[in-house]
Amino acid sequence: MSEYTKVVLKKRIKQSKNIVFVRTKNSVESDWVKFELDYARAIGKPIYYIDLLNDNTTQQFQELIFDLENEIISLEGFHLNQQ
Repeated sequence: MSEYTKVVLKKRIKQSKNIVFVRTKNSVESDWVKFELDYARAIGKPIYYIDLLNDNTTQQFQELIFDLENEIISLEGFHLNQQ
């Protein structure tokens, strides 16, 4: 991971209101994703995740529930219709 890339990622994370993490086998093993989540947490960004592993593992972030068939994403009763 180059220092330049770290600087760019940090800047983009600072500019973001929220961070959305898509939890997959590859993403949970990624040094890049770990770096981004650690940095976002360190600066107090809200982190949400979409769980594609569905392995019943407890997470430290707020889960976004998605319904691909109806194109709906929800967060604790708040629904975003993607149509």
